[in-house]
Amino acid sequence: MASVSLKDVLGAPQLCGMYETVKTGIPNVFPSGFYATDQEVAADTGSYLQVQGQRQVARIVAYGSPSVARQQKGVTEIPVKLMHSCENLTIPYTKLMGLIRPDSAGSNLIIDEKGVQEISRQVRNAVKTVDNLTVSMLTQLFFLGNNYFDASGNLLPSSAGAKTTSPSAIDTGNIGNLTSVLSGAAVWTNASADIPDQMMQLDQTAIRATGYELKYAFYGKNIPKYLTSNTKMASYLSRNAKKNDDYLSTGRITELANLTWLPAYHGFYEDQNGTNQALVGDNQICFTPEPSQDWLGWINGGYPVPNSIDVAHDGVEMLSNVSVVHGKFMYAQVTADPVTIKLVYGTTTLPTIRVPKAVYTIDVSA
Repeated sequence: MASVSLKDVLGAPQLCGMYETVKTGIPNVFPSGFYATDQEVAADTGSYLQVQGQRQVARIVAYGSPSVARQQKGVTEIPVKLMHSCENLTIPYTKLMGLIRPDSAGSNLIIDEKGVQEISRQVRNAVKTVDNLTVSMLTQLFFLGNNYFDASGNLLPSSAGAKTTSPSAIDTGNIGNLTSVLSGAAVWTNASADIPDQMMQLDQTAIRATGYELKYAFYGKNIPKYLTSNTKMASYLSRNAKKNDDYLSTGRITELANLTWLPAYHGFYEDQNGTNQALVGDNQICFTPEPSQDWLGWINGGYPVPNSIDVAHDGVEMLSNVSVVHGKFMYAQVTADPVTIKLVYGTTTLPTIRVPKAVYTIDVSA
């Protein structure tokens, strides 16, 4: 690899390019379609439209008679405040001194491959925290109904101690205990519970409530045990060799009741104290439709990022050297006293569930 200029390595476009390709550092339980951005706003505030679908049928009138008026259902604009994260880390120049040398003319410093690799490693480590935030926010939104942050901006596993709360997303009647979502349903800890009938009830309820057919079931750790211990489900699995073999070989449920079942029990994040916090309850299942911008979307806000590490001569020149980046961003600066490379990174974003009754999150044990 040929040596490159330090400016080339630290330029915002290059860093943002590295940024987009880094994999997340914690388990991501959702397919990529759940992360689609459908709206960009200038800063950290925005809104989305919540449209009430038409479920009624047209009236009949006598042929040739005047038309009758129809009252259109409303469109509600929902204002939201995006979550903004911005952190920095520093790389002392002393760590890179052995990796930097003058160019052939002796007038500029260049940085060799090992230096590029070291800066890239620092970038990857920084980026993981923002990707982890994105994954955690979506997972917690589906399984808890909200995102909670303390006064220092740390993500919390519950509402206790929260100073910042993201907008509530799931209808209150769609999240909670099985017996509250499906009235009179037997809990899954009861081996005689009629789970197939419950799945049909839930499917019918979802279609009638929103028109969005359920597609995915993201499940907690205990769900396969409840399904395979259930009298009716065990009988079904014993007659379906492929699904039974799938479970015996992987310990997972894959396809059931016309739903794609995906394990979500891997979901966790490490909090500011180094403690792993579970994002998914052992007895929870989150049922969602196929991801679509009709009911789900991310809003990304804009943040000003310098295009180069050069020092501007005046304010006007500095403004011309700035671009607005939506969503994730990263740039670098070289600061003095002592000479240090400062990486600034973050995101301005918010996941939103635009149809609150499209998602069901159920604790099947209560």
